[in-house]
Amino acid sequence: IMRCIIGMLFASMMFFFCSLSANAEQPVSVEVELTLNEISNIHLGNEMFDVDATIVLRWNPEGSEGKSTKSKIVKRYFGNELTKKLSEITYPQISIQNQVAMRNTESQFLIVRDDGTYELLERFRAFAELNPEIKTFPFGDLDLHLSLYISNHEIDEFVLESSRFELNKHKEEDLVRGNWTFSGEQTEGGLVYEFTNHSEERFSKSEFHFTLHHDFYDGVFKVILPAFSIIFLSLLINNFASLSFPTNADWRIGGQLTLMLTVIALKFSLAGELPKTHYLHLSDALLLVAAIVTTLNLAVGVLLNNAFQKGEMEVVRAKEKQLEIILMLITLALVGWVFFHSFS
Repeated sequence: IMRCIIGMLFASMMFFFCSLSANAEQPVSVEVELTLNEISNIHLGNEMFDVDATIVLRWNPEGSEGKSTKSKIVKRYFGNELTKKLSEITYPQISIQNQVAMRNTESQFLIVRDDGTYELLERFRAFAELNPEIKTFPFGDLDLHLSLYISNHEIDEFVLESSRFELNKHKEEDLVRGNWTFSGEQTEGGLVYEFTNHSEERFSKSEFHFTLHHDFYDGVFKVILPAFSIIFLSLLINNFASLSFPTNADWRIGGQLTLMLTVIALKFSLAGELPKTHYLHLSDALLLVAAIVTTLNLAVGVLLNNAFQKGEMEVVRAKEKQLEIILMLITLALVGWVFFHSFS
């Protein structure tokens, strides 16, 4: 009987210590909430944007049980008191993976509740990187995101849980500055961040994605209308300024040259607003077609003018009519390819 009692006591003690070990190894769950206050200065060419947001971190050092926003607030810490308090406790430090420079913290405070739950609130402004994947630009949607990870404790100590992603209801109408409108959001949790491919340290990460839609009229007036105007004027000069009349030679060739240089100038003027991609998006393709059309019309004009000056009037006039039709068909084929390539 004594042996049975000792065995039961030993088994109970082993179970107790195993339970303590399991609890000690259990990572602390950190709820993260993100509120967007403002998005501005979206530069597709530089692949950057400004974001003003508020982060709320909520965790209980004793575990996830008992963590609640309905418990009473014991104290709030600001300024020097906040700095002192944070030096006394173990808390998750949030970093932004896709930030370009250190974020500017505008305000920060800590809430302590009577159930042992901590809430760390921070409003910040940061420059972040963007991925300008818009095949149909200047139309379509842009996916912006903020990648948040805990930088001071590994994944077996703190784990991020994305609990809420919302817009500032007081600034919803002015949320996005510029020629963009907010069209949706998405949260991705359970991600892992490592400093290098061979890093043994693994940190918990969450991503907050927000989709912006580019304004239709901005794209029309900056890209579509200028590109089609150049193509139309180039064809107009080419078809209604016959080089059989010597007086047309100067301004036909000069006009095509001017239009070709206008395409180059337009491309440079829009450099900061056009996304830099490894493929041709709609805007790049249209400007490329405009450059091809004006260059072809310029080259054909120079060659025809040379032929007319040699005195082969009747033969060259027939060739001129044929070339007008061929260049028109080439232009239509190129424009059709642009839209098929961009929207297929």
